[in-house]
Formats: sequence, C-alpha cells, structure tokens
Amino acid sequence: MLSLAQNLVDLGDDWEFIELWIDPIVFPPRILMLASGKQGNCCIY
Repeated sequence: MLSLAQNLVDLGDDWEFIELWIDPIVFPPRILMLASGKQGNCCIY
C-alpha cells in the first residue's frame, strides 16, 4: 500500500484545519483524515 504521508509533508504549515475519523470497531482501526489548506483545497487521506 502506498503512503500519502509525503503529500502531508509538502503541505507543511499551509493547513487551515485537520479533522480525523477513527473506526475502532475493526482491527486494525481505520483512520480517515480530512486536511484543508488555506487556499481552499481539501484532501482526504
């Protein structure tokens, strides 16, 4: 599975907000992250 962590590093301090959703019912837990930039773009990881 490819990691999108490098995309997060490229955003640096350009984040407006980050929101996390964690589903602890399944193992391993699934994590969904919404990152919004100051320029109005959003990414889901």
